[in-house]
Amino acid sequence: MILICVSFCTKGPDKVLVIFSYHPEYEWCQQELKGIQEVFSSTDVVIETFYMDTKRRSDESWKKEITESALDTIKKFKPDVVIVCDDNACQLVASQFINKKLPFVFTGINEDPQKYGMPAKNITGVLERNLINGTIGLLRELDPSIQSIAIITDNSTTSNAATTRFTQDNFPVTLKKVYSFDYYDDWKSTVKELNEEVDALGIYMYFTLKEEGSERNIPSDEVLRWTINNTSLPTFSFEEFSVKNGVLCGETQSGYEHGKEAALMAEDILKGTNPHELPLRIPTMGTMLINKRTADKLHISIPDELQQKAKIIE
Repeated sequence: MILICVSFCTKGPDKVLVIFSYHPEYEWCQQELKGIQEVFSSTDVVIETFYMDTKRRSDESWKKEITESALDTIKKFKPDVVIVCDDNACQLVASQFINKKLPFVFTGINEDPQKYGMPAKNITGVLERNLINGTIGLLRELDPSIQSIAIITDNSTTSNAATTRFTQDNFPVTLKKVYSFDYYDDWKSTVKELNEEVDALGIYMYFTLKEEGSERNIPSDEVLRWTINNTSLPTFSFEEFSVKNGVLCGETQSGYEHGKEAALMAEDILKGTNPHELPLRIPTMGTMLINKRTADKLHISIPDELQQKAKIIE
């Protein structure tokens, strides 16, 4: 007797791979993941995460190694959609799949996505654009005498994209210069010089600074702590984690909102929408944050009106 066995294959749960540019402890990544998880919390979608850790390890050899690992993860996990968070994952991974079958959604992208060849027929996503006018407006509500500013940042993919826009935007105050650094000593000497040259200091990214001759990045918390302790100026940032950790103020975007928007787009794709049918999204609302400890240190009082509309970090 010949037995003929017929098996019927049914597709399992949809799978979403989330590739983060940075590390699990980075607050922005945690917020992005929270937003993504919330969208899929009531579904049976399987979420896998991969962290490229390119803030703490920014050398080219590491980027090459971790990109190969990310590509291997895609091959093994076989996701239905890939969400890439922030510029490095977009540039290093998603760009290798332009106009191929696998759909991608990017989020937290500072660069013009056309530089990466996106959007494409299989790739769409969410852009991150700093809330400059809101941040400077908040700064001047705290200190109306501010007329001139400078911005300091590290020399990284995220910073370079934003720096271009900083120099092109019309600030409501005089922007003296945007300083971009590779080395920590240059950063420190410039911070001290700027104490006498401008009215306020913008602190953007500070994760890839190194000692000259070293490949090891200086810990970001050390950089920010030194900067706050060695400037006499009111400081501002566009990032929530910086204000929480000592910068005076900023209107900040939320990694949670960026993750949520990307997940909603991924959800539409899983339901059958083609990525090229989903226009790029730009979250435009932020949260006003003021660090009270820093305000007290600078002898800046927070007006009652601001205490009502801003989130005060005690």
